[in-house]
Amino acid sequence: MMNFLLQKYRHYNLRRKLPKDDIKIQISSLLPKNPTILEAGGHVGFDTVQLAILFPKGIIHTFEPIPEIHKQLELNTQKFSNVFRHQKAFSNKSGVMSINVSKGGVDGSSSLLKPKKHTELFPDISFEESIEIDTICLDEWAKKEKIDSIDFMWLDMQGYELIALEAGKSILKTTKMVFMEVNLEELYEGCPLKKDVIAWMKNQGFEVLKEFFENGQVYGEILFSRVS
Repeated sequence: MMNFLLQKYRHYNLRRKLPKDDIKIQISSLLPKNPTILEAGGHVGFDTVQLAILFPKGIIHTFEPIPEIHKQLELNTQKFSNVFRHQKAFSNKSGVMSINVSKGGVDGSSSLLKPKKHTELFPDISFEESIEIDTICLDEWAKKEKIDSIDFMWLDMQGYELIALEAGKSILKTTKMVFMEVNLEELYEGCPLKKDVIAWMKNQGFEVLKEFFENGQVYGEILFSRVS
């Protein structure tokens, strides 16, 4: 399999090439030079590679539970010594859970939640298969790995972000910034919506630093920054 990410980013000056408003550039001045970064929903490693290049002195822990996609993630990040890969998903319980695997137009919409409006709004993406994957609670993982703090979280968990964070309140107290995908409609059954996510994060001591929503889009991203 062609290692397209490494080919694309070899000798790549990330600060110069990416748009000035790219979120990774913005956070680079707000985090330490050697941050501990947690990425949940690593997929094939596109964001992982960018983060590894942008923070060469940092440590990136990236999680991708789908076996076939995790293999691509391993391939695309194997040259980066500061990237640690985990074939697990964060959940509110540790063990084994069933994940709904996305196929078709996009293979990055797999979720521990059942699809709801997702199939209606994105008919080119199907969820005809579910597989069992390993899951772990965020606080339990941090304790096992002896990780005392996480500077930045990059969460793309298809509606499961807030559910996972609820099982990671201890380590979240050490976190400076969180960038996460947020839904405006119930794309997955029971997924928290934007107002729920913002309210919960405010209760944990965060404020909204910036929102990223395109016109007509039913999901987007929010960058949270700790204020207390």
